[in-house]
Amino acid sequence: MAIVEGFKLGATIEDPDIYDLNQWSSKTDHQDMLFVYQNLNKGSRNHMRSFYGQIISSGGTYTAQFITQAELDAIIHSPKETGSWW
Repeated sequence: MAIVEGFKLGATIEDPDIYDLNQWSSKTDHQDMLFVYQNLNKGSRNHMRSFYGQIISSGGTYTAQFITQAELDAIIHSPKETGSWW
């Protein structure tokens, strides 16, 4: 497996994670659950930024599979995020 394929696999894992976390967040109003989902989502978006950057640097391409392409574009064009505490 070429290294770019490994990066694509990583992005493909983060893609549905972001989708699922967005869905779960929209279905609860429990602040403790929202807090957890938001922090997990920040981590997944950071991972997506990293994988996407490595894909592009390696000459590859990646297209969103679960989230929309607009969501992916927004993620990759935004800065790294940090988690928050209570």
